Amino acid sequence: MVLMDASGNKIHATVRRTLIYKFEKDLQEGKVYSMSGFGVAANLGSYRTTKHEYKLNFQFNTKVKLCGKNSVPDDIYPISNSIVVFNSEYDTDYLVGMEIKI
Repeated sequence: MVLMDASGNKIHATVRRTLIYKFEKDLQEGKVYSMSGFGVAANLGSYRTTKHEYKLNFQFNTKVKLCGKNSVPDDIYPISNSIVVFNSEYDTDYLVGMEIKI
């Protein structure tokens, strides 16, 4: 998943398969949360969701608390130009989104 702070900075976060049961009811898209107790690791490899240097790993002791106000904008994901994508001018280590009109 991709988490975003109040300034619009994004970071990749992962919940291990064995911990999904613990967090699946507590996390909803578009909501604002306060979180603590997660691991931090280098964001390396292919198919990264953000260009942030680090990623967050949810652990058994990770705490998630819903905050009262929802201030998440609707269009937080950058859409890439199809010419850039198809001409391989983008970094293939990162996931890319495209809007295609048919």
